Amino acid sequence: MDNELANQKRSQFSAKDKAMLSAGLGFCMFMLAVMEWAKTSLPPYMGRWAWTHRIAFEAFGYHGVAVMWIIFGVILSAIALWNLMTMKHSG
Repeated sequence: MDNELANQKRSQFSAKDKAMLSAGLGFCMFMLAVMEWAKTSLPPYMGRWAWTHRIAFEAFGYHGVAVMWIIFGVILSAIALWNLMTMKHSG
């Protein structure tokens, strides 16, 4: 009984819904990358997520934060494609 409830909760969103969400977030990440590339922010970074910007800057240099957003966008786009492929093969 518990497994049935868990499966019902997991299947609340279809593969198409998950793909659209991932694609939308991926597009937002690419837009953040374009904005960051056009107007690069430099250290010292402020705010809650400053540590991610600092790591990206140290790892990738001057345009490191833009590269970070591109990486996130590629990951989310890959998740969207995977969800679409899963949808086509399952039904």
